[in-house]
Amino acid sequence: MLASTAAAAWIVWTSRDDIALLADAALWVIVAMTVLHAVSIVAQAERFRVVLQQHAKRDIGIGAWTRMYVRGRLFSTLIPQSAHIYRGLALRQDHGVSPMRYLSSLATQTWMAVLAGLVFAAAILAMTLVGRQSPARLNVIGGLVIAAVVVGVSPIVLTRLSSYLPERIRRARVARLAGEALTLAGSTSRDGRVVGIFLAYVLVGLLAGGIGMTIAFAIGGEEIAWTTGVAVLAFVNLGNVISITPGNLGVQEIGIAALAVLFGYSPAQGVIASVVVRLSNIVALAVLVLLFEIEGLTTRKSTVH
Repeated sequence: MLASTAAAAWIVWTSRDDIALLADAALWVIVAMTVLHAVSIVAQAERFRVVLQQHAKRDIGIGAWTRMYVRGRLFSTLIPQSAHIYRGLALRQDHGVSPMRYLSSLATQTWMAVLAGLVFAAAILAMTLVGRQSPARLNVIGGLVIAAVVVGVSPIVLTRLSSYLPERIRRARVARLAGEALTLAGSTSRDGRVVGIFLAYVLVGLLAGGIGMTIAFAIGGEEIAWTTGVAVLAFVNLGNVISITPGNLGVQEIGIAALAVLFGYSPAQGVIASVVVRLSNIVALAVLVLLFEIEGLTTRKSTVH
């Protein structure tokens, strides 16, 4: 945690003159980035709700869940993993959903979303290569495909490996809960209706976030194709599966800087893009939380009167 934050701080410091370009960003660009992030956040919330409802076997309203999801995301920008603690407690209190059902839906939707994002990004990049050669992009597509295969087979590998554990460990509560989560993940991935709705939300979030990533690089003076923005976002989502710092601070900056180099740009451009993405994401979360609080206050006032 300290190493990644220190490394990111060093990159930001050495790129401080480039980051100063953020002050020149037009208002419409800032608004556009905020809207794109808001769309992506809502799409992420909805794909989570689709899986959560199937695992919990009960209906959870769009408004209630989205408010809960957005608040949790905002909390996680301050304290790592606090979103899951908050949502787990709120779901249990307001909807009677057990922490196990929340965690199983979290694991399932994360696995499905990362896998789908990698596949979508590879397919989008492949379509742009039709009729022309681009070794660099072919390498990126290869990386996306390899990552998708690794992510895709991970539940199968984990299930097979668990059978080799000693009986005493397999009977432990944690092991049994993990096994149940893997079983639920498998059943969810075989439900065509759930998967179809889920993939639609993943695609919306990926496109909105990918276009936002493209604009973030443009603010730093680097024009990239929107398909490249989608590919960068797919890799970033893979790196964000486990957050070890508030909002994955440091890890995200290093990751996007490394991806910028991979695509032939300077690490400074990656840092600028990461800063833009982080700030616009926080603004979008704050705006959404404010809107939900205003809506809740209005509802309470109308109920009283």
